[in-house]
Amino acid sequence: MKALVTGASGGIGQAIARALAASGAQVALSGRNRAVLTELAAHLPGSVVVSADLQSQHESEALADRAFDALGGLDALVNCAGIVRYAEVAAITRRDLLEQLEVNFIAPLLLAQRAAELMQRGQGGAIVNVASTLALRPALGTAAYAASKAALVSMTRAFALEL
Repeated sequence: MKALVTGASGGIGQAIARALAASGAQVALSGRNRAVLTELAAHLPGSVVVSADLQSQHESEALADRAFDALGGLDALVNCAGIVRYAEVAAITRRDLLEQLEVNFIAPLLLAQRAAELMQRGQGGAIVNVASTLALRPALGTAAYAASKAALVSMTRAFALEL
């Protein structure tokens, strides 16, 4: 299996990357901390680092292609990257809202679109989008984050119906 994992420089994304590699997968690691990714790649046979700024539409769109080229194919995409900016509803700034939407929803959408195209050239594949329980039950100070993850959940359901 050849998989791209975003958010692989820490937390859940890193755990997923490690688990995939332990099961024999070749993993393209993407995340914010290139030094951590490079260190991780040194311990995961068959892994490569393919970093991208998920706030950039161009880089988000190109990431699946870069992983495909680096791995020689793509069988799985795990969209695990995410950011949260805690703020009460009245204090949410446009910048914070757009940043969370870009990383938590738009980038996964663009990546999933392109990954699906690439996977359909071969044997197909799997796309996993990591959301949050906050998408269904927001907590205080998480309105923008919860909305971005709720959009991701809805998009995932639509992709499942169409693909």
